[in-house]
Amino acid sequence: MSVLRYFIIIGILAVGVYVFSCTSPTEAPSPESTEINTHTDSLLQFRIYLEQTRISRFKGENQEEAHWLDAAEGIAQCLNDSSVYADLWQEKALFYLPHQPEKAKEFFQKALAYMPSGTPVSIAQSELYLSRIYLEQGQTDSAFHYINNAICQKLPRKETAALHLQKRATFLPLFCKLTRPRIISCLFCLMPPLVSR
Repeated sequence: MSVLRYFIIIGILAVGVYVFSCTSPTEAPSPESTEINTHTDSLLQFRIYLEQTRISRFKGENQEEAHWLDAAEGIAQCLNDSSVYADLWQEKALFYLPHQPEKAKEFFQKALAYMPSGTPVSIAQSELYLSRIYLEQGQTDSAFHYINNAICQKLPRKETAALHLQKRATFLPLFCKLTRPRIISCLFCLMPPLVSR
């Protein structure tokens, strides 16, 4: 009986070892899966750096914000992806906006060039900031151009209405200083479209 019991136990152990060895990943991962994991890890690290940048901006710590932007830029260079660069340029533009609006304008334009077409909220946000920069510089035609582009994005109706209100509030003081023919041409710029898209 003990011999039979011995063979049964050995048989169960052998089957267990065989099943365990077939289901456990003992072979090396493929290069494709390693590359995907590395890319995903880098992308996650990039997003973390951008969040740290925003937190530093909120706290008003410019040096820390610059540090996180530099770290994010290093990762972006490794990833070499246009949407990653678009996010990076937009964050850099927000960094320079308070004290170097000309440099911020350059980064917003870079961000718009890199943004994929499926990101209307980010595009509208960058164009709205560009509109404000041009308005502060006295370039009203460019300001109108960018705010109209922001409004033309396929945003939800509520956000489009908010952009129209912002446009009117921003440009109304200029409107009051214009001559009569210029007022008529500007009315078309300030009015929302009568036909819904």
